Amino acid sequence: MEKLSEIFGVRIEADNEKLEETYRRLKAILDEVLDRDFSDERNVQNARVVFEAVITAKMQLDAK
Repeated sequence: MEKLSEIFGVRIEADNEKLEETYRRLKAILDEVLDRDFSDERNVQNARVVFEAVITAKMQLDAK
């Protein structure tokens, strides 16, 4: 599975200081991904990766 940076050309850090920003950026990327054509399996895989990253970031924020 590809890394987010390979899919979208961005580098996303998930350290404690930037977690809130990371979460907002991931949500914006997820909105973009959900607008894509899901007949292409690669788009489905990309959406799955981004969705999992959003959930992970949200869980980390909630754990603070």
